[in-house]
Amino acid sequence: MPGTLAAAPQQGVGHFGSSIAAARNADGRLELFGADRTQGVWHRWQRRPGGDWSGWEKFDGVLRP
Repeated sequence: MPGTLAAAPQQGVGHFGSSIAAARNADGRLELFGADRTQGVWHRWQRRPGGDWSGWEKFDGVLRP
């Protein structure tokens, strides 16, 4: 199942607890977003629709309470 959320590598997912969201981009690729314990925001995405996944990358800044 390479193109499913189940196929997304699990490394780092526990880092986010229950704060994970998924969205589908206009071209059909899935993208995951998560907030860590320090309110840093991370994301990873499919490199092509139904394809393999990027690694987690951190956005600049943090979420506001």
